[in-house]
Amino acid sequence: MSKPSILILDDDEMWLARHERRLTQAGFKCFATQNAKQAIDWGKSQTSIKFGLIDEILFVPPVPIDESQRELQRWQGSGAIREIVAMRHDIQFIIVTSAPQLHSQENDRLFSRETSKLRRQPQVVDLIHKQDIEIDPDTEYRWLIGEILDRSKHNIIGRTLDIKPRVLLGIGLDPSIYESIAEALDRQRTNHLLLTPYLKKLPEHQSKPTIEKLISSAIEQCIFVEAPGSKKLDRTSIKPNSQSGQIISILATRSELQQNTIVREADYQYNPRSKDRPYDIDSTQDSQQSVDFAYEYSDGRKHRRDGVQIETRQTESRLKTAIHRLKQDLAKANVAPLDTLFNFNGEGYIPNFELGIVVYSVKPKRKKIVG
Repeated sequence: MSKPSILILDDDEMWLARHERRLTQAGFKCFATQNAKQAIDWGKSQTSIKFGLIDEILFVPPVPIDESQRELQRWQGSGAIREIVAMRHDIQFIIVTSAPQLHSQENDRLFSRETSKLRRQPQVVDLIHKQDIEIDPDTEYRWLIGEILDRSKHNIIGRTLDIKPRVLLGIGLDPSIYESIAEALDRQRTNHLLLTPYLKKLPEHQSKPTIEKLISSAIEQCIFVEAPGSKKLDRTSIKPNSQSGQIISILATRSELQQNTIVREADYQYNPRSKDRPYDIDSTQDSQQSVDFAYEYSDGRKHRRDGVQIETRQTESRLKTAIHRLKQDLAKANVAPLDTLFNFNGEGYIPNFELGIVVYSVKPKRKKIVG
């Protein structure tokens, strides 16, 4: 099978030539342009194009050295991707850009947020920072070309690549207690380890902790999304102790234990938002007395008494409501469209995405001594 063609879009002539040279040497045919409109036209019309390398910030070429004289193109990288995706569903994109670094102004949290936003676009499989290429071009291009080569072997003309994102429960462990994790992270030069492969690599003579023990001993937890085709993780805004986080924890644990990934009503422990109620109405008493207790009348109108909370009868499934909230959170993280995330089989909810658990090292925070 012949190699797919690559679309390259970058307003900087130097970066455009660098990408094209590396990919051409690897045997790919390239459609390289500094103009977003030209890239969109090629993306829609050239069916041999199966991958795109897209920069996010696009100025009208030639780009002036003086920043005040630069003019943005009509379409930026994200806009060009949207235009092509609207017509073609068999193209995968890798964003190669310095946009997150420029927008974040060395703010790590903002840098992560900007990176995640770009990476989670439809049909975007990953993002490479230009500063990483500057530091180690051979490693970054080796990964980039290897990723494309590997995918091209399985690519079928006219067919969308079926690559699902993964939702991962992150477990932060104390490296002084779990030294093997710190050693493995350092040896593999990564920040996170998938739990099951990590446990399998532990020596046979070493007692292996259970998944439940690891979760309970975590210093912190978080929910990650692994973008399709990527080994880089994006931290989501889902809180582990929330209703959505509880469901992810249940499903991720079952996935690691190779059990059926289904969550049922009996699995879900509902925690009411407010536990302390200043008044309670006895449901056995007369309904009119309840009304008189809860309301008062003034100026000819009925008003709720201060501090009184009326407890309404729950008629809908608690789990169904929590699943709906989780679907909103996951759709916002671009895991999949909201209505495709879960299936209900009459017994419980089954996810249409992959799950798992990753572990990483976190040093415990020192408590401040007051006095």
